[in-house]
Amino acid sequence: MKNLLTIIVVALLVVSCSDTEGGYNAYYNWKERNDVWFMQVLDSARQDIAAKGDESPWRIRRTLLKTAMAVNDTNCVVMKRLGSTKTVGCESPTYTDTVCIAYRGWLMERLDYVGSDNQLTKIKTVMSQTFFGDFDTETAGTVENSVNAFAEGFSTALQYMKSGEMWMVYIPSGMGYGAQENLYIPAYSTLQFFIWMHSWRRTGIPGDM
Repeated sequence: MKNLLTIIVVALLVVSCSDTEGGYNAYYNWKERNDVWFMQVLDSARQDIAAKGDESPWRIRRTLLKTAMAVNDTNCVVMKRLGSTKTVGCESPTYTDTVCIAYRGWLMERLDYVGSDNQLTKIKTVMSQTFFGDFDTETAGTVENSVNAFAEGFSTALQYMKSGEMWMVYIPSGMGYGAQENLYIPAYSTLQFFIWMHSWRRTGIPGDM
């Protein structure tokens, strides 16, 4: 299954190199290519979980919104635990709690013309971030906001994280921005985020958790 998905991804990338209008379009067939990419990540996570059980760093988490509880592959996020920067508590924030986080988000890798020599190159665009350069807990910028202020997939991931944890999160377009373009994010984009939860606080209770 994994090899088949890899072949499909390559085929879609090749197709994207030619536009029927006569010019190159790096975002051609964008929805289909992003859907295949997410399913490839999901399949890899399932295989690793099946092989390693609780020892696997991968987790598959369903949406926590009651309005979208259908059990299917488009209503979940895929998470890979990268480690922790401090002793982790036993609780995670809820939908109405406030988090302090650092993050960096990417679009799916694509082929595009870049550089002074305008060569066709594989690139992965950073579309949003709170820090620049390599991640460092001492210098990374953070943002503080309510969990429910983020897109559905992002807020779902936050509700499974604990203070100090770092995760790589993959969000299907339906739990991101869907058919809506958002600044540097084309419609139907699968989103990839590195997220570090510095801390969080319970609504109505002072102090960090």
